[in-house]
Amino acid sequence: MARPKKVVYGKTVFPINSDFVKFKKEREEVLTEERVGKILPRATEYISFWREYPDLMIDFMKQDSKFEFFFYQRLFIRAAMRHRYFFGTFN
Repeated sequence: MARPKKVVYGKTVFPINSDFVKFKKEREEVLTEERVGKILPRATEYISFWREYPDLMIDFMKQDSKFEFFFYQRLFIRAAMRHRYFFGTFN
């Protein structure tokens, strides 16, 4: 018995019947202007905060890393993100 198939973008695709694929299709969400408009104020707050404190964003994003900033590295990265031009004297 031959499996049903279809051609998508010039390639033969065989349908897969699995619980995972069904689950993904049920949870599939579409990005609409309404959904973006709903989260835009909160996203703006997050972006503004991360722009002022980029070191805290990196701390927030790292999961199981032992990476840590030194105090002077935090100062440097904040100055670099907050100002268009900045200068430093390093010894």
